[in-house]
Amino acid sequence: MAGGLVTPPLLVGMMAPDAATKSYLIQASLLICGFMTLVQVLGIPVYRTNLQWGAGILSVMGVSFASLPLVTTVIRSQLAAGMSFDESFGQMLGTIAVCAVWPILLSLMPYKALKKVFPPIVTGVTIFLIGTNLVQTGFKYWGGGVFCGENYEHLPGTVPCLLPQKDGSTISAMCYNADIRPMCTDNGYVKLPYGSGPYIGMGLLVFSTIILLELFGSPFMRNASLVLSLVVGLIFSAVFTVDGKGFLTGEKIAAAPAFTFLWVKRFPLGFYPPAILPLLIVFTITSVETVGDVTATAETSRLTVDGQDHVKRIKGGMLNDGISGVFSALGGSLPLTTFAQVSAPLLTVKCRVSWLKLCIL
Repeated sequence: MAGGLVTPPLLVGMMAPDAATKSYLIQASLLICGFMTLVQVLGIPVYRTNLQWGAGILSVMGVSFASLPLVTTVIRSQLAAGMSFDESFGQMLGTIAVCAVWPILLSLMPYKALKKVFPPIVTGVTIFLIGTNLVQTGFKYWGGGVFCGENYEHLPGTVPCLLPQKDGSTISAMCYNADIRPMCTDNGYVKLPYGSGPYIGMGLLVFSTIILLELFGSPFMRNASLVLSLVVGLIFSAVFTVDGKGFLTGEKIAAAPAFTFLWVKRFPLGFYPPAILPLLIVFTITSVETVGDVTATAETSRLTVDGQDHVKRIKGGMLNDGISGVFSALGGSLPLTTFAQVSAPLLTVKCRVSWLKLCIL
């Protein structure tokens, strides 16, 4: 689950001009997710209303992957137009803060209308398609990194060359140089072309570890299979070298501050009108996710999934989505949504939900 919290800001940070900005995006994401998860778990009653702020169940708030393609596309186009990363990202943050009001308005709609707009078939298919779309990002990371993976998709640059003719003569032309491939530079001291053997082997080791843990591990190991497999990959990368160069380096950790908080790095907030409609669609999708995730978590928590209590939980989760979107944008992070990863541990433990809330807090 922690990987899901840092992956979107990490991908956006790939376009940042320096490592400090990338680090802040990840740190801001973790801080804001932590704050808003507290609200989500507590379910704070709204004064003199039948609403609550937060679902009031064991739901974790995480950065929405649905906003990632839009944000990265807009920033790339703005960078190509000559705008700086801070300005382009600030424009997206300002637009996100404004559009985040949409989930708040949805939470105020009657539940019957919400149920007609977001039936289970819609919520399930939407979540499935979001995950399917992210498979390509995983394969790009597997091959050495997203940046070099996306650059490798395009044809290499042209160089002057001589083309032989049938009569034995040659003519001057511009040819593609297939021998020049972009190097992946985000893997420590190892710099290899995309899809090189060490990258594929390292990813295969982690993937195989996940499968083995899922097949033969205990319930705890299966729930922690992602983290444990990453630890295995980290240990292997610490001892494995390519031409004497290692995958791990402590330079970025040594340069990072020991403590940090929100707003130590600021982006000039702006507004980007062409992104309004796509962002409204994104927030509608995150609202669909929230309905399905809250329902799934309520079922695994052995709570009723009908009646006024369940309606209150869903509306509270959608309200928290909207408020989190505004707060995260002002804090320099992408919008949040409700995650359902807590559902799996709930199936394997037999203790009161109130005690599990205390553990999350």
